[in-house]
Amino acid sequence: RGLKKRSLVLTDHNKMTEKVSNIFEGQEVELIYDHHTKTDAHPDAGGEIVVGLGSACTLVAEQFLKRSSDLPPEMGRLLAGVILLDTRNFSPEENKGTPRDEAVFGQLRAFIPEGMGQDAWYKALTDARTDVSHLSVKELLMLDLKAAHIDGFEGRVGWAAMMATLDDTMERAGGAAALLQAMQDFAHARGFVAVVCNFARDAGGFKALALA
Repeated sequence: RGLKKRSLVLTDHNKMTEKVSNIFEGQEVELIYDHHTKTDAHPDAGGEIVVGLGSACTLVAEQFLKRSSDLPPEMGRLLAGVILLDTRNFSPEENKGTPRDEAVFGQLRAFIPEGMGQDAWYKALTDARTDVSHLSVKELLMLDLKAAHIDGFEGRVGWAAMMATLDDTMERAGGAAALLQAMQDFAHARGFVAVVCNFARDAGGFKALALA
């Protein structure tokens, strides 16, 4: 009952999955703040979609800063950290950030943890983000998962960006056969006709793909 009385705001995506949409059945999305390709799934929603922006948190931060420059420290640090990660620390080589992202991050710079510079904080955030040593194979599959309809498949295909190498994941699963079974079980539980795993680059610089 409580969910039906709440306003819906989407961030970092502009279309709800069918499963999430069913939870909020009958409720309209009022606002969207996103930087991905427009789907026009919610044409009456307000907000802003800026394709190509480095981080959706830039748009969210702008809304907070319009209302007050006195952000709670926790909120300011969360927004600043995500913008820094999404823009790859504004690396010219990565070219993920935009002038709009930089302008907002400049207003959030005060939330960088005391005693750390921007580069040191970015490294700490990146190390924490990529530390998956405590995750199971199933959790790795869920960590960065998307679903799509692909020609040649009669149903949705799951796409998992794995934060571990193929060898590491096989060892975690207990071997190649066990990993294949884990992928098949995951696909079945999620209603996918298949799941594709894109594994992290190994020490030799190679990335592996697996289909189950």
